[in-house]
Amino acid sequence: MNPSKFKFAHLADCHLDSWREPELKKVSLNAFIEALDICRDEKVDFILIAGDLFHSGTPDLDILKSAVGKLKEIKDSGIEIYIIPGSHDFSYSEKTMLKVIEAAGLFINVSRGEVDKDGKIKLRFTTDKKTGTKITGLLGRAGALERSYYENLDLESAEKEPGFKIFMFHSAIEEYKPEFLKNIESLPLSLLPKKFSYYAGGHVHERYEKDEPGYGKIAYPGALYPVKFDELEKYKSGGFYILEYNGTLKSKFIKIEPHKVVAVTLNLETLTPPKSEEKIMDALKKEVLTDAIVLLRLKGTLSSGKPTDIDMNQVAEYVKKEGALIFKRSTTKLSSKEFEEITIEATGDMREIEENLINEHIGKIKIKTGNEKKLTTELMGSLDEPKDEGETVDHYNDRVLKGAGRALKTEDIMKEY
Repeated sequence: MNPSKFKFAHLADCHLDSWREPELKKVSLNAFIEALDICRDEKVDFILIAGDLFHSGTPDLDILKSAVGKLKEIKDSGIEIYIIPGSHDFSYSEKTMLKVIEAAGLFINVSRGEVDKDGKIKLRFTTDKKTGTKITGLLGRAGALERSYYENLDLESAEKEPGFKIFMFHSAIEEYKPEFLKNIESLPLSLLPKKFSYYAGGHVHERYEKDEPGYGKIAYPGALYPVKFDELEKYKSGGFYILEYNGTLKSKFIKIEPHKVVAVTLNLETLTPPKSEEKIMDALKKEVLTDAIVLLRLKGTLSSGKPTDIDMNQVAEYVKKEGALIFKRSTTKLSSKEFEEITIEATGDMREIEENLINEHIGKIKIKTGNEKKLTTELMGSLDEPKDEGETVDHYNDRVLKGAGRALKTEDIMKEY
């Protein structure tokens, strides 16, 4: 079957369970539920999720329960969901909820391939029964460690496959990186197979699309909903694409904004803590805060006192009284002449901070490996596995050691211990 007209959705980077605050966990979950409801109402034929459905391989059970319930509802409505694991979904111990949900038949992981006798990866296509669309892709890993998959990809066989084809990927492409992400690891466009109708990208949390000669339409929808302070501050919302094919492929971006975001940035240069409080309150009183996510970023150097002398409890009480959903603040760029705290500017989530630290210290310790960064990232990932509720210490230690063994390629040696 290959109908002349069909419709599909492209989501990425849902990062369910990414926020620490319960209020924002719920907002992120509601954004996901809203997006799937829109897909159903728009009568899409299938849905693509290009990596990082969850923020970790083993998310909070309440978040998981709600997400699975909505996935089942969509599946029961006749809409198939195709997915690839992202850098957060990936688990070095191969323990991830994606496998459980797939086993329940709620979505299909299309990141499949076979290694031939020459060591080349031949992609395996999944054909959507309703439209005849052929879908395949490659998973993402922290630090762009999926690059080796692309370098060993059998491009010829993928490019020769006939029909309307979609390639799903969870990687930054060097040629398309926004300036603020210039230092993250990425892949050159040349590593992607050509001659696909659509390239469904994930991992980059900023919307981008381009019709690339020799390839097809390459698109990133950005995060379905912002996953950290600076993303909420900059974008205030998220979204996804709905694409319609009728001889040509046309895209429409669907904005997801469950709550208004009020972002206030103030320069407190040369002010005292009491004067700073006045300036903060004056700025907030100009805003309508009801049911809003309120973000306050403070910067500058105080003329006296310390940043902690500013009565933020008073500010928080006012924001709450005005009916805000939640109040978050950032003071990493606020300092004092009297007291200068040594801080590390920790922008991004923990994985980004870890990657920056690894990049900074590469080469300082001599080890016998062809790729020190790859080994470090994989070993850290394997040792970061949480202990499950009710799991015995011996079983947990054995599971972590096996993951470390895969990273170090010492499984056979470790079997002796």
